[in-house]
Amino acid sequence: MEWTSTLVVGPLRILLIGVRFTSVAVRTFQPSDLAQVCAIYAASKMDELINETRQYQFLPLVDDQRRYPQLMESDIFVYDDDEVKGYGAVCGSEIRALYVSPEHRAQGVGRRLLEHMLVKSGEGASLYIAKNNHAARRLYQSYGFVITSEFETDYNGVAVTACKMSQRILETLL
Repeated sequence: MEWTSTLVVGPLRILLIGVRFTSVAVRTFQPSDLAQVCAIYAASKMDELINETRQYQFLPLVDDQRRYPQLMESDIFVYDDDEVKGYGAVCGSEIRALYVSPEHRAQGVGRRLLEHMLVKSGEGASLYIAKNNHAARRLYQSYGFVITSEFETDYNGVAVTACKMSQRILETLL
């Protein structure tokens, strides 16, 4: 939506023409967001496994008997800019999910969600990623996360190596 305004500075009259931007907000998940969250998950989940050597079969979020209950017991946040572009979930100090719609990646959506969840989680945040999810690893490392362990888990019954990452707590010496 376009707007106009006239700015008067002494004898000068300046016509300002611009575009009104909607406010971009990370907000608390609402039940009406579930369809969009599931669509983002469906469009994004297999991307985190793309560098794996095994073949994985996609399992819709609501059918995943491990991930869906964990998500729903978490504090869920969505990045809403006239549409839900990403979501994240945190439970205590554990970040349980961070997904951004593929068409909205590399636009700061993931960073905004992560920063919001770090504030909510407090000191000592941790999370889990697929070992070969290089993009996620780089993002988390840029926020001070380090790999603290590696282990085998599975996605829909197929083995995958995962990493636990924890945020370093910087100590200040006086």
